[in-house]
Amino acid sequence: MNFQFIPENNSYDYKHVGSWDSGKLDILQSFQWNPKHVTDGLSLPESVCSKPCERGKVKSIQAESVKCCWVCVACKENQFLEDEFTCKDCNLGWWPNDNLTGKVIDISFRFHF
Repeated sequence: MNFQFIPENNSYDYKHVGSWDSGKLDILQSFQWNPKHVTDGLSLPESVCSKPCERGKVKSIQAESVKCCWVCVACKENQFLEDEFTCKDCNLGWWPNDNLTGKVIDISFRFHF
């Protein structure tokens, strides 16, 4: 997506100019750089739709055609991060560690008489 001037209606809007999928960039049509972000004429501006998620949150892709755009969704208390897109429940009696990496700690109680 590229935010650019649309002469037909004299306004600015996002235009679909390409796609990013499985590490491959396909540019489908020309796009515009905002001159405020390219001051020396050589640098490329940062292209970001969504920033990385905070600890304990996973990416929820918002549109199949725009895979660089997501919202961050918090995992539940009893879940760990299986990968950047998936929260996974801990087994009964287990709890995620502080890093939520999937390595969990046993919280079951043992009674001794």
